[in-house]
Amino acid sequence: MKTSARIAARLALAATIAAPVAHLAGHLALADLHTALLVATLVWFVAAPFARSSGSSG
Repeated sequence: MKTSARIAARLALAATIAAPVAHLAGHLALADLHTALLVATLVWFVAAPFARSSGSSG
C-alpha cells in the first residue's frame, strides 16, 4: 500500500505542474484546469499520509 500511495502522490504532484503548463500551451480549457487541479490536490492529500507512514502502529 505504501508503494502505491507514493506513486499516487507523485503523480498528483506532477499533475499540479502539468495541468497549468497544458493550459498555458492552449491544450486545456480553464474549467478543465480547475478540475484537474482539484482532483490532483485531493489525491495528494489522501495519498501523502499513507506514503509517509512508517508502517508501525505503536
